[in-house]
Amino acid sequence: MLCQQQINDSISKKFLANDRILEFLDAQLEELNFVIKNQLSFNKVVETQIAQLASSCLNHNTRSLPGQPEVNPKESVNVVTTRARQFAPKPPLP
Repeated sequence: MLCQQQINDSISKKFLANDRILEFLDAQLEELNFVIKNQLSFNKVVETQIAQLASSCLNHNTRSLPGQPEVNPKESVNVVTTRARQFAPKPPLP
């Protein structure tokens, strides 16, 4: 009879320990759920901002993003200098 009581007590302690673990996991999952909901809200805000930016870029009828420097296609290299400070002749004009 005493042996059966010890077995019952041991099982009860294990169930109690398992209950504590499950409660801890539940709390962790609730926190994770909260973080995921916040991330989803942030993602929606970012998507809206990107859509607004894309819309404003399309309204400007330009092929480049705002803030990109314009490259002058007529700009070219006129002189090539070696390390010994010798100049190469200019290339002939086309």
